[in-house]
Amino acid sequence: MFFFFFSGRKSLYCLLLITYYSLLITHYSLLITYYLLLITHYSLLKNQNAYHEMHSVRHRQ
Repeated sequence: MFFFFFSGRKSLYCLLLITYYSLLITHYSLLITYYLLLITHYSLLKNQNAYHEMHSVRHRQ
């Protein structure tokens, strides 16, 4: 009887461990994705500003 209790508890512990590490991986993946999107966003804004600056200089001449 004790063996069944222990094996059930062990499998629950393994399941919790797997869930914990899965969530940890998901968390860091989302964090990396967030920062990549942030970098892309500011990079595109910078390019857009440079584009508008270039065209506004052309119109002034």
